[in-house]
Amino acid sequence: MRLPQTPGGESTSRLKIFWTKEKQHWRELPLAPFTWLLLTGVFAFCFNPLLPIAAYALQVWASNWNWRDRWASIRSLATPGIVFVFCLTVLALLDHAQIWIIPALIGSLQATWVALLPGTLSLTPLDLHDMLARLVLLLPLAPGLTLLYEYIDPRTQTRPKRILTPADLIEPSAKPEPAPIATPPPGPQPAPLEPAAPTEEKTPPNTAGKQRTPLHRKKATVGAEQMTMTASLPQIMSLKHLLLLLLRTKAPRRIHPRKNPRNRRRTLQPNNPNTPNQLTGITS
Repeated sequence: MRLPQTPGGESTSRLKIFWTKEKQHWRELPLAPFTWLLLTGVFAFCFNPLLPIAAYALQVWASNWNWRDRWASIRSLATPGIVFVFCLTVLALLDHAQIWIIPALIGSLQATWVALLPGTLSLTPLDLHDMLARLVLLLPLAPGLTLLYEYIDPRTQTRPKRILTPADLIEPSAKPEPAPIATPPPGPQPAPLEPAAPTEEKTPPNTAGKQRTPLHRKKATVGAEQMTMTASLPQIMSLKHLLLLLLRTKAPRRIHPRKNPRNRRRTLQPNNPNTPNQLTGITS
């Protein structure tokens, strides 16, 4: 029987996992990135001891998240912090050079700082009395130093990696077998359809090579056939049948030339008393 874990036990396990993960990361880190990280951290520690610690914490916080919103927040904070520290550095250089009214302004600010807070207002790393001032004024450089650490030693996973949890390590229970699907009882099967016999397509007679005979030639051939029939009839049929066949046959119609209608009218006019024996177009 497993006892329920307390919140303190969960935090201890998370710290152990984080510690083992960090040790493995620093062991696998190449020499060149490790050297650059060490030099950058020592330089930042000389000005502000909290600066490299804060930058390292921000890098771990942003790299353990799969989305890019944490890095977007760090980038948005890095620009104002760098601008603020740059302005403080310019003011410190102008004060050291005794230019314009800058020394008077810096003197008044130092008097106010000494009156309210311990130490002096200065940015030089050689004076231990201005440690509090450097801790407060140079801390906005932490987001920018975080981006520098990420550039030297990228720790953000570009591809998501699955992390197994204790629930994933538990063996899955046996899945219940699915119930069989009920099938309907078999009914009468329809008779198989026989394929119909292919019908032969009738091809039209090829009349491309034949020429159509003219009408007058057909009449001539009909007359010639009749003449051949009349030539052979006396040998087969009697005279009576020959006469009947000759009477039934029709002679070809003669086509007369068309007469002038004027001449026809003149021929149909009555006789003139002056010229009783003269007709136009007709000889007596």
